[in-house]
Amino acid sequence: MLIGLLLSNCQSYVDKKSRINGTQDLKKFTEKFCNKAKSTKKKIYVCSNGLSKSLTISYNKSLLEGKLLLADILSSTLVKNESIYKKENNKGITTQYESTGTSQVVEASVNGYVVEYKKVLRQDNKWNTFLILSYRLDS
Repeated sequence: MLIGLLLSNCQSYVDKKSRINGTQDLKKFTEKFCNKAKSTKKKIYVCSNGLSKSLTISYNKSLLEGKLLLADILSSTLVKNESIYKKENNKGITTQYESTGTSQVVEASVNGYVVEYKKVLRQDNKWNTFLILSYRLDS
């Protein structure tokens, strides 16, 4: 009973929220909203948001971020480059190490994604659109 009450309080917080007031409020809302869905072996969930003075741009930014997150999970490649330079002089040997890593999405198809949840809030006279996208892995 207590767990159900706590879950309904979290749900009602997200559902009733209409405005973000500061960074702590944004952090709390994002955490509660993004915890609505967890990925499984059969379905991937991603959470995204987009902030803009235009409601349409806010939604499109959030949707694009969500699609990029899905593409990154589905078909990304990690490229790592390492270099070690050694110099010897009369004072001794100096070693310099350099390492860079990038995640690259060369080509990915996220056709079939679904917008599971959507919440639009006002934040500093702008629109902040939160989305949870899902993608079925067994399709």
